[in-house]
Amino acid sequence: MLAIRLSPLPATKHLLSHTAHRSRIPFTYPALTIHRTMVHSTYAPIKLNNGTQIPSPAFGTGTALYSKDAKDQVLLALKTGFRHIDAAQMYANEESVGAAIKESGIPRDQLYVTTKYGGGDIKESFNTSLKKLGLDWVDLYLIHSPELVKDQGGIAGSWKILEELQAQGHVKSIGVSNYRVKDLEELLKTAKVKPAVNQIEYHAFVLDKAEGIQKLAGKHGIILEAYGPLSPLIRKSEPELDEAVKKIAKKYGGTEGQALLNWVRSQNIVVVTTSSKQERLEEYLRVAELPNLEATEIKEISDIGKKYHYRNFMDHMDQ
Repeated sequence: MLAIRLSPLPATKHLLSHTAHRSRIPFTYPALTIHRTMVHSTYAPIKLNNGTQIPSPAFGTGTALYSKDAKDQVLLALKTGFRHIDAAQMYANEESVGAAIKESGIPRDQLYVTTKYGGGDIKESFNTSLKKLGLDWVDLYLIHSPELVKDQGGIAGSWKILEELQAQGHVKSIGVSNYRVKDLEELLKTAKVKPAVNQIEYHAFVLDKAEGIQKLAGKHGIILEAYGPLSPLIRKSEPELDEAVKKIAKKYGGTEGQALLNWVRSQNIVVVTTSSKQERLEEYLRVAELPNLEATEIKEISDIGKKYHYRNFMDHMDQ
């Protein structure tokens, strides 16, 4: 049984999931001109198994923006320096995301746009997403959950449709989200194109389940994307982990949030995060200015995290 923690949209069961330089530039947000130091920074891009590159971090348009107008927040993220926007059919706000992309004036080839299949006929859903986003193509298209494709040919049949969409040239890379080991294994049995990514809830408190996914993904060149990476800071606290994170943050001269994001980045995993506050967005981007964590520091956080278990999204991932 699929468990969700947000109210579904009408008539459909919806799921949720996710080198710096500075310049003084003016931007309008909203209805006033602001002059302040902006951060134009992303982490080193990650190479996907099809030869393309994916920027990190991504600005997620779900969770707090679920079923809300996301235009102003996406504009703020873009003007702060984010260049990867993570959208989804299920977030019910693709039109406002598209409006922000258009209004930003940023050339399309300088943006990376992800969206996700959320129900109904896959090809029709994909074309509807393109129309709502106001785009001719997206960089990455994901199946939001294996629970959604039972009437779309199952895991194997639905993946074949994504392969067809990619071959038609309207999506550069294809992948999945919230796929467990058994889901990936089933997909890989018949796949002609391996998924480029698997976007999952990823933080220290889900490692008991995520490590197996991480191992299989690594074997097949599938990059993980991490949504909810700040959960140990904002949703679930354990003193032992708190102390370790504070120690690492102090060593590198950053915040605890930056330490957690750096733990993800240092494992070659794409960060998917969000905030309505510009100072937080700048904080997340400035992780690019920090060195990667040492292997012993990555292990310290991981080992502590595995003593506990806390999942905020997609309960089927624990089955």
